[in-house]
Amino acid sequence: MPGRLEFSTKVHAQEVALYNRNCELMPTILFVQGWRFHFFSNEGNEPMHVHAVKGEAECKYWLHPDAFDIEEEFEYNCTPRLRREVRQIIFQHFDQIVAAWREHFGGHRAE
Repeated sequence: MPGRLEFSTKVHAQEVALYNRNCELMPTILFVQGWRFHFFSNEGNEPMHVHAVKGEAECKYWLHPDAFDIEEEFEYNCTPRLRREVRQIIFQHFDQIVAAWREHFGGHRAE
């Protein structure tokens, strides 16, 4: 039995390490209405944008802070209702998302 406990503990430690690594690679900005808004740390060379995931639905929006506007880059499994919902959330939290991008990627980089 001790072998199983060690194995379980080792697997759990690996899962925690992977989770922590993913949080650093995919910082979550906010959770709203089941949507997780995040970006990937290796995408700082792209224009300002945000990813959103809810269940099997996923999308990415370019952010245009100077115009207070967004543009859909892609969507997967998003119904029209989900697309309206995510757009509304992005606009409601626009300043927070832009500030998180600037904090993570440094200033106004990649706008």
